[in-house]
Amino acid sequence: MTISAVAVFFFAASTVAKSIEEDVAAKARAIKPGRKVEVTLVTGEKVIGKLGSVQGDQIVVGTRTFPASDLKKIKPKMTRGEKWAVGLAIYGAIVGVVALTLGG
Repeated sequence: MTISAVAVFFFAASTVAKSIEEDVAAKARAIKPGRKVEVTLVTGEKVIGKLGSVQGDQIVVGTRTFPASDLKKIKPKMTRGEKWAVGLAIYGAIVGVVALTLGG
């Protein structure tokens, strides 16, 4: 590889890393503070806790503070109400299939 090819590779890699960092920070800002979230770190460790403040590059989950560069992804956990809604939808679908099968 030539020096220019190596430079282009590192520039592209740093650009991708910055866009991922900005993407994680943007997702964290979109989630309401106090919501339970699951954070995956770059090391592969998963941290579950309530989202605290999101200020600039710093994201607080539970009692820990992470820079956005240390986070691979962040996603909200399902609330109790969402879990009930999914369960009731599945129950309704099963009852509907059984009613159509046996009632027919």
